[in-house]
Amino acid sequence: MRQRSIPLRFQDPRGFGCYTAYRRVDVLRIVAVARALSPEPRVIDVGCGNGGLLEKVREYIPGAIGVDIDERFAVKPYIRCVDINDVEERFDLAILSLEKPRKGEPCVNFLVEDVDEAYKTLRQRGVNFLKDPDDTPWGGRIALFTDPDGNLLQITQIDWKRYFAACAPR
Repeated sequence: MRQRSIPLRFQDPRGFGCYTAYRRVDVLRIVAVARALSPEPRVIDVGCGNGGLLEKVREYIPGAIGVDIDERFAVKPYIRCVDINDVEERFDLAILSLEKPRKGEPCVNFLVEDVDEAYKTLRQRGVNFLKDPDDTPWGGRIALFTDPDGNLLQITQIDWKRYFAACAPR
């Protein structure tokens, strides 16, 4: 039996952050969606923690950056200690990987500025969607699709004012 030369998981040796291991296939999914949206994608990892996942994404998209509100994590030049609402640059894709998905939920949630435009672009490139763009009561607009392995993925656009109003009603 031939042994694999490519690791199946990327492990963070420090062992802190929300995820401590990253499947190579998850990193490649992020890269594929980003490149489908733009030939030179601008990617941001929101709540990146120590940047373990971001570091692996940067192997393919070197300009990807991360933001986290905990200043302990801003030790790498591409990780900023800032609230996402204070980031003024525009990005093609944002990675939100704050917790492990539950059964039946998307394994990767891609934050995009315009779901309808991303939907149109991905659909033209052969992506089969399970759910067309639809508005949520919490200020999101989402569309669901699967990758070739059948994993559930989601693109999301968020109206942050409506989102925060829904999260913390007065």
